[in-house]
Amino acid sequence: MTSAVVTKDGEVIQVPVSVKDRLKAAELLCKTHGAFKQELSISETIPVIIRDNI
Repeated sequence: MTSAVVTKDGEVIQVPVSVKDRLKAAELLCKTHGAFKQELSISETIPVIIRDNI
C-alpha cells in the first residue's frame, strides 16, 4: 500500500505506508466509531407475583 506525497518541487511520488501506520489508522477509526466499547447493557422486565396464602 502506498501514499501520495508532494515534494518541494511539486512532484507527486508514491511512498510505501508501514504496517504500524496502517494499524494505528485502523485503531483510530474503530475508536471513532465506537467499535471498542466495553459497555454491556441488558434491560429486561421480570414479572413479580405476590401470593397471599393466609
